[in-house]
Amino acid sequence: MDVAGIRGTAEPHGDSRTKLSADYEAFLQLLTAQVANQDPLAPMDSSTYVTQLAQLSQVEQAVQTNERLSEISSRLAVAGSYAEVGLIGREVDLSLEAFAPRPDGTPIGIRFDAAVPAHTIRLIDPDGLVVRELPGGAAMADEWSEVEWDGLDAQGAPAGEGPFILEVVASDAAGAAVPYSTRLRATVEGVVIGPQGTRLVLDTGEEVGPGDVLRIG
Repeated sequence: MDVAGIRGTAEPHGDSRTKLSADYEAFLQLLTAQVANQDPLAPMDSSTYVTQLAQLSQVEQAVQTNERLSEISSRLAVAGSYAEVGLIGREVDLSLEAFAPRPDGTPIGIRFDAAVPAHTIRLIDPDGLVVRELPGGAAMADEWSEVEWDGLDAQGAPAGEGPFILEVVASDAAGAAVPYSTRLRATVEGVVIGPQGTRLVLDTGEEVGPGDVLRIG
Protein backbone atom coordinates (compact mmCIF):
# COMPACT_ATOMS: atom_id res chain seq x y z
CA MET A 1 0.00 0.00 0.00
CA ASP A 2 1.33 3.41 -0.97
CA VAL A 3 1.66 5.57 2.14
CA ALA A 4 3.73 8.33 0.53
CA GLY A 5 0.83 10.74 0.78
CA ILE A 6 0.52 10.41 4.56
CA ARG A 7 1.89 13.08 6.87
CA GLY A 8 1.74 13.12 10.64
CA THR A 9 2.11 15.58 13.47
CA ALA A 10 2.87 14.97 17.12
CA GLU A 11 -0.13 14.82 19.43
CA PRO A 12 0.26 16.37 22.89
CA HIS A 13 -0.67 14.44 26.04
CA GLY A 14 -4.04 15.31 27.51
CA ASP A 15 -4.28 17.56 30.54
CA SER A 16 -6.34 14.93 32.40
CA ARG A 17 -3.62 12.31 32.00
CA THR A 18 -0.92 14.69 33.26
CA LYS A 19 -3.02 15.74 36.28
CA LEU A 20 -3.85 12.13 37.18
CA SER A 21 -0.18 11.11 37.09
CA ALA A 22 0.75 14.13 39.23
CA ASP A 23 -1.96 13.24 41.77
CA TYR A 24 -0.64 9.68 41.92
CA GLU A 25 2.94 10.82 42.58
CA ALA A 26 1.81 13.29 45.24
CA PHE A 27 -0.32 10.64 46.97
CA LEU A 28 2.60 8.20 46.99
CA GLN A 29 4.96 10.80 48.48
CA LEU A 30 2.50 11.76 51.21
CA LEU A 31 1.85 8.14 52.16
CA THR A 32 5.59 7.38 52.29
CA ALA A 33 6.25 10.45 54.44
CA GLN A 34 3.39 9.54 56.77
CA VAL A 35 4.74 6.02 57.33
CA ALA A 36 8.34 7.20 57.76
CA ASN A 37 7.46 9.88 60.29
CA GLN A 38 4.83 8.15 62.37
CA ASP A 39 5.21 8.08 66.13
CA PRO A 40 6.69 4.70 67.17
CA LEU A 41 4.68 4.91 70.42
CA ALA A 42 1.46 5.56 68.51
CA PRO A 43 1.83 3.85 65.14
CA MET A 44 -0.68 4.22 62.36
CA ASP A 45 -3.81 2.16 62.79
CA SER A 46 -3.60 -0.92 60.57
CA SER A 47 -7.08 -0.41 59.11
CA THR A 48 -6.19 3.16 58.15
CA TYR A 49 -2.98 1.95 56.54
CA VAL A 50 -4.84 -0.70 54.55
CA THR A 51 -7.41 1.87 53.44
CA GLN A 52 -4.71 4.23 52.20
CA LEU A 53 -2.96 1.40 50.37
CA ALA A 54 -6.25 0.52 48.69
CA GLN A 55 -6.66 4.16 47.64
CA LEU A 56 -3.12 4.14 46.27
CA SER A 57 -3.88 1.00 44.29
CA GLN A 58 -7.02 2.59 42.82
CA VAL A 59 -5.11 5.69 41.73
CA GLU A 60 -2.39 3.54 40.16
CA GLN A 61 -4.98 1.51 38.26
CA ALA A 62 -6.62 4.72 37.03
CA VAL A 63 -3.27 5.97 35.71
CA GLN A 64 -2.60 2.68 33.91
CA THR A 65 -6.13 2.56 32.48
CA ASN A 66 -5.83 6.12 31.20
CA GLU A 67 -2.51 5.32 29.52
CA ARG A 68 -3.92 2.21 27.87
CA LEU A 69 -7.01 4.06 26.63
CA SER A 70 -4.80 6.78 25.21
CA GLU A 71 -2.68 4.16 23.42
CA ILE A 72 -5.77 2.40 22.03
CA SER A 73 -7.20 5.71 20.85
CA SER A 74 -3.95 6.58 19.06
CA ARG A 75 -3.80 3.19 17.36
CA LEU A 76 -7.42 3.42 16.22
CA ALA A 77 -6.78 6.91 14.80
CA VAL A 78 -3.77 5.68 12.84
CA ALA A 79 -5.66 2.61 11.60
CA GLY A 80 -8.52 4.82 10.40
CA SER A 81 -6.05 7.12 8.68
CA TYR A 82 -4.49 4.23 6.78
CA ALA A 83 -7.97 3.33 5.57
CA GLU A 84 -8.17 6.80 4.01
CA VAL A 85 -5.00 6.11 1.99
CA GLY A 86 -7.20 4.25 -0.47
CA LEU A 87 -8.69 7.62 -1.47
CA ILE A 88 -5.34 8.98 -2.72
CA GLY A 89 -5.59 9.53 -6.45
CA ARG A 90 -9.39 9.16 -6.43
CA GLU A 91 -11.92 11.79 -7.40
CA VAL A 92 -14.41 12.68 -4.68
CA ASP A 93 -17.49 14.85 -4.45
CA LEU A 94 -17.36 17.17 -1.46
CA SER A 95 -19.96 18.98 0.59
CA LEU A 96 -18.31 22.42 0.59
CA GLU A 97 -19.48 25.97 0.11
CA ALA A 98 -16.10 27.74 0.07
CA PHE A 99 -13.44 26.53 -2.35
CA ALA A 100 -10.43 27.47 -4.47
CA PRO A 101 -10.78 27.27 -8.28
CA ARG A 102 -8.88 24.63 -10.22
CA PRO A 103 -6.75 25.62 -13.24
CA ASP A 104 -8.54 23.13 -15.47
CA GLY A 105 -12.01 24.13 -14.33
CA THR A 106 -14.07 23.52 -11.22
CA PRO A 107 -17.06 21.14 -11.55
CA ILE A 108 -19.96 22.36 -9.43
CA GLY A 109 -22.89 20.06 -8.71
CA ILE A 110 -26.31 21.33 -7.59
CA ARG A 111 -29.42 19.52 -6.39
CA PHE A 112 -32.72 21.28 -5.65
CA ASP A 113 -35.41 20.17 -3.20
CA ALA A 114 -38.07 21.10 -5.75
CA ALA A 115 -38.23 21.60 -9.50
CA VAL A 116 -37.06 25.00 -10.73
CA PRO A 117 -37.63 26.63 -14.15
CA ALA A 118 -34.19 28.31 -13.99
CA HIS A 119 -31.41 29.18 -11.55
CA THR A 120 -28.29 31.32 -11.21
CA ILE A 121 -24.96 30.42 -9.61
CA ARG A 122 -23.06 33.24 -7.92
CA LEU A 123 -19.35 33.05 -7.10
CA ILE A 124 -18.44 35.42 -4.25
CA ASP A 125 -14.85 36.40 -3.41
CA PRO A 126 -13.39 36.84 0.13
CA ASP A 127 -14.42 40.53 0.07
CA GLY A 128 -18.07 39.62 -0.48
CA LEU A 129 -18.14 40.73 -4.13
CA VAL A 130 -19.87 38.68 -6.80
CA VAL A 131 -17.13 37.98 -9.36
CA ARG A 132 -19.18 35.79 -11.69
CA GLU A 133 -22.74 34.68 -12.29
CA LEU A 134 -23.38 31.45 -14.17
CA PRO A 135 -26.89 31.06 -15.60
CA GLY A 136 -28.54 27.68 -15.28
CA GLY A 137 -31.61 26.19 -16.86
CA ALA A 138 -34.50 24.17 -15.53
CA ALA A 139 -33.80 21.41 -13.04
CA MET A 140 -35.84 18.57 -11.62
CA ALA A 141 -36.23 17.94 -7.90
CA ASP A 142 -33.65 15.72 -6.15
CA GLU A 143 -31.49 15.33 -9.27
CA TRP A 144 -27.87 16.44 -9.52
CA SER A 145 -26.90 18.76 -12.36
CA GLU A 146 -23.37 20.00 -13.01
CA VAL A 147 -21.82 23.19 -14.33
CA GLU A 148 -18.12 23.95 -14.69
CA TRP A 149 -16.52 27.25 -13.70
CA ASP A 150 -13.40 28.24 -15.62
CA GLY A 151 -12.06 30.43 -12.78
CA LEU A 152 -12.64 33.68 -14.69
CA ASP A 153 -14.61 36.71 -13.54
CA ALA A 154 -17.35 38.52 -15.46
CA GLN A 155 -14.74 40.41 -17.53
CA GLY A 156 -12.90 37.24 -18.53
CA ALA A 157 -9.92 37.83 -16.21
CA PRO A 158 -8.70 35.35 -13.55
CA ALA A 159 -10.92 35.75 -10.49
CA GLY A 160 -8.07 34.97 -8.06
CA GLU A 161 -7.19 32.18 -5.66
CA GLY A 162 -10.23 32.54 -3.43
CA PRO A 163 -11.59 30.91 -1.46
CA PHE A 164 -14.89 31.62 -3.16
CA ILE A 165 -18.34 31.12 -1.68
CA LEU A 166 -20.93 29.38 -3.79
CA GLU A 167 -24.45 30.82 -3.75
CA VAL A 168 -27.39 29.62 -5.84
CA VAL A 169 -30.48 31.69 -6.57
CA ALA A 170 -33.54 29.68 -7.60
CA SER A 171 -37.31 29.92 -7.32
CA ASP A 172 -40.12 27.53 -8.06
CA ALA A 173 -43.02 28.25 -10.39
CA ALA A 174 -44.78 30.22 -7.63
CA GLY A 175 -41.74 32.42 -7.04
CA ALA A 176 -40.74 30.87 -3.70
CA ALA A 177 -37.06 30.27 -2.98
CA VAL A 178 -36.03 26.63 -3.33
CA PRO A 179 -33.52 25.04 -0.92
CA TYR A 180 -30.55 23.34 -2.54
CA SER A 181 -27.43 21.28 -1.91
CA THR A 182 -24.05 21.73 -3.58
CA ARG A 183 -21.06 19.51 -4.14
CA LEU A 184 -17.61 20.08 -5.60
CA ARG A 185 -15.37 17.52 -7.29
CA ALA A 186 -11.67 17.24 -6.47
CA THR A 187 -8.85 14.69 -6.42
CA VAL A 188 -7.31 13.46 -3.16
CA GLU A 189 -3.51 13.86 -3.24
CA GLY A 190 -2.57 12.93 0.32
CA VAL A 191 -3.60 12.29 3.91
CA VAL A 192 -2.57 14.30 6.99
CA ILE A 193 -2.68 12.73 10.47
CA GLY A 194 -2.74 15.28 13.30
CA PRO A 195 -4.30 16.19 16.66
CA GLN A 196 -7.57 17.11 14.93
CA GLY A 197 -7.83 13.73 13.23
CA THR A 198 -7.42 12.71 9.61
CA ARG A 199 -7.50 15.34 6.87
CA LEU A 200 -7.59 14.76 3.12
CA VAL A 201 -5.29 16.93 1.00
CA LEU A 202 -6.95 17.92 -2.29
CA ASP A 203 -5.42 18.90 -5.61
CA THR A 204 -6.74 22.42 -4.95
CA GLY A 205 -4.41 22.70 -1.93
CA GLU A 206 -7.31 22.52 0.52
CA GLU A 207 -7.64 20.09 3.42
CA VAL A 208 -11.02 18.56 4.30
CA GLY A 209 -12.28 15.92 6.69
CA PRO A 210 -13.41 12.47 5.50
CA GLY A 211 -16.91 13.43 6.62
CA ASP A 212 -17.05 16.08 3.88
CA VAL A 213 -16.91 13.38 1.20
CA LEU A 214 -20.33 12.77 -0.35
CA ARG A 215 -19.30 10.34 -3.08
CA ILE A 216 -16.15 8.63 -4.34
CA GLY A 217 -15.76 8.82 -8.11
